[in-house]
Amino acid sequence: RLAGGARGTLYAADLWCGDTVGRATLGLVDALAWMARERVPVINISLVGPDNPVLARAVAALVARGHVLVAAVGNDGPAAPPLYPASYPGVIGVSGVDAKLRALPEAASGPQVDFVASGLDGDGRRALRGTSFAAPIVARLAASRVQVPASGAGAQVQAALAAQARDLGAPGRDPRYGDGLVGASP
Repeated sequence: RLAGGARGTLYAADLWCGDTVGRATLGLVDALAWMARERVPVINISLVGPDNPVLARAVAALVARGHVLVAAVGNDGPAAPPLYPASYPGVIGVSGVDAKLRALPEAASGPQVDFVASGLDGDGRRALRGTSFAAPIVARLAASRVQVPASGAGAQVQAALAAQARDLGAPGRDPRYGDGLVGASP
């Protein structure tokens, strides 16, 4: 089960970024290609990095084929430059909030933030937190709406989630909270 969601298949891949330059990107692109072949409808990516033309092409191809990509926006702080893949067009970028619904101080900020969810670990009692804990919550919500990749699925999911989001921060969409809080409150 994923974040209290329904039972189903959950695919996971661990990538170690300590390899030689480019190997982590190639590993990620290979994993995305495998998920495309398997027709995985919703893909959660909880890693960040600089813009990369190879990754950008892979992400664009997946979005065009109707896969919903959900990605953590990163934990380099609100003044950090946009990180990827969350900042690519068509990707749903997710930031995190604490138990008092405040944006995590380490969370990125900007137009790439579409939604926030709890950025605390599963039980909220340990000191672990970050946008990588929030992104799977949004991915689970997306997966409840999409069973197979379909043209325009990402935009449809984003609109549906925006309609149910709880506005936080400045009224309307803003760079810290995006369209607001989705998923269970922390």
